[in-house]
Amino acid sequence: MPKLETYDDTGAHEPLSPKVQMNIDARIAAGGWSSKDEADKTKAIAEAAAVTASAGATNTLGTNDKFGDFINSKWRPMMAFIYMITCATDFIIFPVLWSVLQAVQGGQVTSQWNPLTLQGAGLYHIAMGAVLGLAAYGRSQEKIAGKA
Repeated sequence: MPKLETYDDTGAHEPLSPKVQMNIDARIAAGGWSSKDEADKTKAIAEAAAVTASAGATNTLGTNDKFGDFINSKWRPMMAFIYMITCATDFIIFPVLWSVLQAVQGGQVTSQWNPLTLQGAGLYHIAMGAVLGLAAYGRSQEKIAGKA
């Protein structure tokens, strides 16, 4: 990558506005910078800002991300809700539907529902218990510390 001093993009962008150029020239003349290098760097930054503004680019770092705020503040209740739905479907809804399906097809219930979340020694429930338990503990510590 070329150094700032050797970089030449003559004609690659619109010139600085007269007001910006006047402010830079006035500061250079008043000795506002300790060296010409600092003045050149500041001018390069101003030119880059002018190029960005003329190209219609937007600043993605300065956006107000309401969805991100929602996720950060509501992830604990969402995890609990998802776990509640998973348990309700695996232990209540699916067993009933399984029995109804067998009764409709063959007239009798010959096998019972085997809960999917209990496969693999119930690791799903252990993991969700750890996540929700640590989340509740962390939230309690936030409340005690006064972080709301």
